[in-house]
Amino acid sequence: MLGANHPHTLLTRQSLAGILSEQGRDGEAADEFRSVLASRIEVLGPDHPDTLNTRHNLAILLLKRGSYGEAADEYQSVLAAQIEALGPSHPNTLITRENLAIVLWKQGRRGEAADELRLALATRIEVLGPDHPDTLNTRHNLATLLLDRGSYGEAADEYQSVLVDLMEALGPNHPNTLRTRYSLATVYWNQGRRGEAADEYRSVLAARIEVLGPDHPDTLNTRHNLASVLSEQGRYGEAADELRSVLAAQIEALGPNHLTTVSTRRAIDLLAQRIATDDPRPTKQP
Repeated sequence: MLGANHPHTLLTRQSLAGILSEQGRDGEAADEFRSVLASRIEVLGPDHPDTLNTRHNLAILLLKRGSYGEAADEYQSVLAAQIEALGPSHPNTLITRENLAIVLWKQGRRGEAADELRLALATRIEVLGPDHPDTLNTRHNLATLLLDRGSYGEAADEYQSVLVDLMEALGPNHPNTLRTRYSLATVYWNQGRRGEAADEYRSVLAARIEVLGPDHPDTLNTRHNLASVLSEQGRYGEAADELRSVLAAQIEALGPNHLTTVSTRRAIDLLAQRIATDDPRPTKQP
């Protein structure tokens, strides 16, 4: 018998918590993570790598559940311990810093989130170089935060810079490249550059159909945003055609009563009403 607090037992219990989370049983998963965490603090100490790993996993679950305050507390605690034990440039420390930035972002603390991302980015550039995939991902996340803050000029500059490096490193049709191109199109839309936005969305759509298939959620989101831009341009027939294509795919994949399907059906109804009044006001997809 190994006992309840044996490292192998705790590892198994942590794995169980992860499985519970994957099954959507988040409350049970959180209880299990907290129980494992208490045991690891007692047996290994609060700063042991295994203890910090459990705290990090608990924070991820809290973020998933929308418990942003608790998640932020856990990430900040883990980050402080990792900086002390591993140093500020260790990969695990950087992952925690970026996850903390996401929580702060979710809380509406965008300035603090941007500060954390910029710190992570500066470190990744120094350690990995500006073109490393992890560095490019951090740059993309920072640009997305700038977009969310309404800093469209800065966001466009950052996305364009990232895009050049992604095209060179991964090619034009890699999912990460397409993600950045989609986001850049969204910036153009927010800047009122509808022609450029529509062109970029069309290009991304063609690539996503080829790479991901016509019914992939990312493909459908691209079509939805393209339809909204077309509506703003007064191209109502094309917009309606795109939305109907999205709706048909969603009914097939998700069913007629799924929230996403219902939302698209509502968008079609609203577009019809606004065509009648010549007052189109589309809604962006994330």
